[in-house]
Amino acid sequence: RARSDLQAIAAFLDERRFLLGDTPTTVDATGIAFLANLYEPPLQSELREMAAEFPSLRRYYDELRPIAFPDWKL
Repeated sequence: RARSDLQAIAAFLDERRFLLGDTPTTVDATGIAFLANLYEPPLQSELREMAAEFPSLRRYYDELRPIAFPDWKL
């Protein structure tokens, strides 16, 4: 089920910059919070490996993170 959910979101993002268009919204705040829990912890997980199958998720995260968290230094 997780893979199909990630696939659906990734397919949706293939056609747009952010979830509801070209400008981030509060819906994107939810999206980045979820993806941050996949991408930021230095842990491997099955869910993280599944997310790696969908480049549009990573593109979305990498583009949105500095907008949502401009002071976040890694």
